[in-house]
Amino acid sequence: MTPLCFVNRAGVCDAWSVRDGASVREVSLPPVLVPADGQALVDAALAGFGITQIHDGVALPHARSAGWSICCRKRM
Repeated sequence: MTPLCFVNRAGVCDAWSVRDGASVREVSLPPVLVPADGQALVDAALAGFGITQIHDGVALPHARSAGWSICCRKRM
């Protein structure tokens, strides 16, 4: 899948936390889409252009309408 992400002030995507069994890894991805706002990022993901990591409050309505459940972990 194509990663869709915002870039930070340094011009790079923030690392994604990915669970691999019992461990969690940080994965850095090259920016593929640099939207002007969060809604554009969501729209691109919903249209099938790739996957994204967004705030759970934004993701929850879409996940519920698709019959999915999402879980969140607290940031340390």
